[in-house]
Amino acid sequence: MKKIALLMLLLAACTTPAQTNSTNTTALSNTTLRIMLDEFAKIDTELNTSWHEEEIPRKLIPPTAIEPWTQKLIALKNSTEPDSFPDKLVEARLNMLKSQAAYYLGAEIGAAGALVMKGEEGKFTVTEKINCERLPSITKATQYYAHSFAHWLKFVHHMDDLLQKSDEAKELIGTNLARPKFYTPSFADAAGKINATATAVKQQCGYDIALPKEAIYDARPSM
Repeated sequence: MKKIALLMLLLAACTTPAQTNSTNTTALSNTTLRIMLDEFAKIDTELNTSWHEEEIPRKLIPPTAIEPWTQKLIALKNSTEPDSFPDKLVEARLNMLKSQAAYYLGAEIGAAGALVMKGEEGKFTVTEKINCERLPSITKATQYYAHSFAHWLKFVHHMDDLLQKSDEAKELIGTNLARPKFYTPSFADAAGKINATATAVKQQCGYDIALPKEAIYDARPSM
């Protein structure tokens, strides 16, 4: 895995998709949710992935599949009406990929970016004295983790919206225990850990870690 390639992907995926040629756009202009899910299945087969089973950290998508999946989604997005059910599905999937790309980038930093902490139920405290010379690694790892969490929250928002408004989506995608596994990554306590790290770094090293605003809220997916 090349860190620069994943970072560029993470940034590029946040931009507005480029327009595809008119022939493809016209051919898919009536894309339905069922058709979009069929396209997802084709991509899974081609890239040997399983979007419905992906989960952080137990079953991540292979890093080599992130870019081709994203490029195919960008093309598919051009076939959907904004804010339609197929569009919400594509947005949910894009944020799954962004979340996993950010998680991979943070994992590359390893122990140098991690702090020892204790706590439970979203309330955590850093228990080690921080070596402030480690700030670059701690900062990058925390920011990547925060971006991963923020994109997970966006996935939850789009997928919740889809499943709550579309009976067809409930049938085709699944609800409750049959929902995509990405609903239940190891992010239940992410906001608490991110904020504990930022607080300890501020107190011990006098440095403010810049975080995406979405990551400071301990949002929960609906049941």
